[in-house]
Amino acid sequence: MKRKYLKTIKGLIFCLVLIICHFGLRRHKHLTQNERCPSDTLFETVHIFNSIAEAKPNWQSVELIVLNVLDGSSSYLSSLDCCLFGERMLSIHRSEAKIKNSYIEGSDLPELTARQYMCSTKQITFKPVYVGLVENGTPCDPCITVKPVIYPIIKEHGTAVCAKIAFNHLNPVHLTEWFEYQKLMEVNTILVMLQYLNNDSLKVLEFYERQGFLKILPYPAVLPGQTDRGFESTNWHSEQSPHDEQVAVYTCQTYLQGYEFVAVIDFDEFIVHDKFMSYMTMLKSELLPSYPQAAAFTLNATDIVLRPKTWQRCRTCMLEMDCPGTVNTTDNLVTRFPRDHNHPPSHADIKAKLFLSHLSEKARSCLDPLPTLYDSEIIQLFQMILHYIYLMSAAHFNMLC
Repeated sequence: MKRKYLKTIKGLIFCLVLIICHFGLRRHKHLTQNERCPSDTLFETVHIFNSIAEAKPNWQSVELIVLNVLDGSSSYLSSLDCCLFGERMLSIHRSEAKIKNSYIEGSDLPELTARQYMCSTKQITFKPVYVGLVENGTPCDPCITVKPVIYPIIKEHGTAVCAKIAFNHLNPVHLTEWFEYQKLMEVNTILVMLQYLNNDSLKVLEFYERQGFLKILPYPAVLPGQTDRGFESTNWHSEQSPHDEQVAVYTCQTYLQGYEFVAVIDFDEFIVHDKFMSYMTMLKSELLPSYPQAAAFTLNATDIVLRPKTWQRCRTCMLEMDCPGTVNTTDNLVTRFPRDHNHPPSHADIKAKLFLSHLSEKARSCLDPLPTLYDSEIIQLFQMILHYIYLMSAAHFNMLC
């Protein structure tokens, strides 16, 4: 009886321990996901976009990890520390967070400053997997906001391009032209931070990502802070937006540090040499021999290439030589119909031109193969014709009745 009683007591104690562990795990999960961690005092002021280690052959050789942030804290007045965690957040290492770069743009101070922090890993005994920031004196609790550490590749004689941020709407055809031109310029890797994008252009990015030619890093769709702004020209904020963009440039600098040459080129920019040299050839054969001490070059835009605009005379003029009318086109697509014709319009001719213009425009913007696109448009046109014949037949039948 006594032995049975002891067994019951042991069972109750075991169940109590399980219950305590269960609620402890739930509390930790709830704390990290739904509530602000007591040690995470920088949650609303320091926004870490990514953490990137030095470009070294192995992690044991890494001495620094750089955090690219938008910083709204008074870090110049109070020091911050880095919290480095190992696999499954079990190992912890603490080091001082030193400012590497702080972006200055104009005389007005933004709400959030683009900044880089350096975290030393010289005394660490494990591979850092996650990094976070805390105020000096605050414990490195595993529930603080952290980012996974990115270990970049090394390509000693490689050329890379930083495209900064992809957002809103981009023309997929022009985007494809831009990527293929970078290949002609012997670029090895392109890095872009993706915020949000139209589906067709997103497919273009994913295509080059699968090829290994493009590396995509995330950029938050909702920008941190209280300032209402965006990257569109209508929502650009003169004090804050340059700092938002600079975080992407800082990310490129740290991620692509293992390449010999890195260029910052927007999706609407083309660097064209008069002898059509690649970027690396241009740099080594012309720029560096002329400026051997230079660390970087800025190429100012000298030519703006616009798509050709033309005007064409009315077809009636070509036949009868008496119509002064013209029509404006861009890339052979009709853009304007001046009202100076001296004859009534040919509706069939206008419909045919509109259909061909629509088909040409869709071929430029759609990623489907041209035969498939043509078949699809012809089927739709045929269905419209059948519907029109049906309506005309029904109207004729009603008149007979």
